[in-house]
This record gives sequence, structure tokens and C-alpha cells, in this order.
Amino acid sequence: MLRQNVKKYVGYVFLAIAFPFAVPYRVTNSRGVFTTTGQLLSLLPGKVGGYLRSAFYRLTLKKCGRRLYVDYGSYFSQPSAEINDDVFISTYCIIGNAKIGNNVAVSPNSHILSGRRQHASFQKDVPILWQSGGVFEQITVGENSWIGQASVVMADIGRQNIIGAGSVVVKKTGDYEVHAGNPARLIRKLF
Repeated sequence: MLRQNVKKYVGYVFLAIAFPFAVPYRVTNSRGVFTTTGQLLSLLPGKVGGYLRSAFYRLTLKKCGRRLYVDYGSYFSQPSAEINDDVFISTYCIIGNAKIGNNVAVSPNSHILSGRRQHASFQKDVPILWQSGGVFEQITVGENSWIGQASVVMADIGRQNIIGAGSVVVKKTGDYEVHAGNPARLIRKLF
């Protein structure tokens, strides 16, 4: 009981510390301000940095559940992300427009993109860096899923999935499955 109360009050302290970092985004509603602040906070090491990042995202994401932990070097690129309870984002991850279920672990160097069509290259006479028109989709990661190290997720992941290290998910997965490879393919059903 005492430990829970201490954690609760420490959480409030980190929310108070994170508040000045959240104000510029809340005032401007600028994705650039959101991303820049997230990148800055991603450089703070240790548990203090992790708790500060988590508090910042509680104040800025569309939805942020309890016990989100965002480790060193990781950040969200889209404020439209929705995070449920008990989510762990390991080191050097970038999370786009994602909807992440309860009890999800994202291993180091993994990325959840905002779909497969973020970047458009439809104009032959325009340099690729100057083209616009990409489509940002919300990618869902089902509850109780684990995304292995250095994976890239561009499509929805079902409930209780295991995504093998180094996988590139380009097609929606079902529930209770293991996927691995580039592109990721079904390895086996869990149940």
C-alpha cells in the first residue's frame, strides 16, 4: 500500500516536471513541436528520463494509459497515437500513428510506422524529397503482443502475437500467432 502511494506521488511529480514541456505543443498543436520535444526528451538517460518521457506522453498523446514506459532514445512521431495500460517501449524505437493494446512490449530498435504509404512518389519530374501526398494510417498492435528487436511494423498486429526479431510486417496478422521474416510470414499459431 505504501509503495503504491509513493509511486502515485512520484508520478504526480513527473507530471508536474513534464508540464512545461507539454505546454508548447498544447498551445501550438504543431506536430513539429510535439516531435522535437519528444526527441529532446528521448536523450535523457535512466529511469528519470523514462518517467519524464512517460509523463510527457500522458499529457500530449491522444490517449495514454497507465504504466507506459518509454526507454532512452525512443519517441512518438505522431500525437494521434493511442496507448493502453502496461506498455513498454524499449530503446531507440520510433512509434508513429499507432493504437497499442494492453501489455505490449516493443523491443529495441523497432519501429511502428504510420502504415505502408507514408511516402508518396507519384510525380516523375519532382525530386522525391519535395513530394507530398503520403497517407498516414493508424496501425493497431493487439494486446499481449511482443515485437522483437529491430522489427518494422507497417500493418495491424492481432492479439497475443509474437513478432520475431528483424521482421518486417507488411500484412495484417491474425490473433494468437507467431510471425517472422522479411516480409513477415506466419510461423505458427500459438493455440
